[in-house]
Amino acid sequence: MRQNNAEEGSNFVPQNITTEAQLVDYLTEIFPLFFKDDISKILEAYPSNMGDAVGVNFATLGASGPTALDQSAVGTEQQQRANIRIHHLELMTNSKD
Repeated sequence: MRQNNAEEGSNFVPQNITTEAQLVDYLTEIFPLFFKDDISKILEAYPSNMGDAVGVNFATLGASGPTALDQSAVGTEQQQRANIRIHHLELMTNSKD
């Protein structure tokens, strides 16, 4: 079984990320040993589907229209990109397993 919670990262990620430049700043802060090329690879692996568009926050159905990757009740696009995708990456890199 696999699931995804569109809002789980909002408790751990600053909620003022509206542009990709701000997302890059955040990534640089949480991964201080990463090179610019590493940050670029992260952005490539977790692409933006809507650019820097900021929309109205709402929960998605997940099967059609916007998905949890770009939209939730707590954030849209770059903010949601950080909330869900980057938070998962941060958890993986900090794992002691």
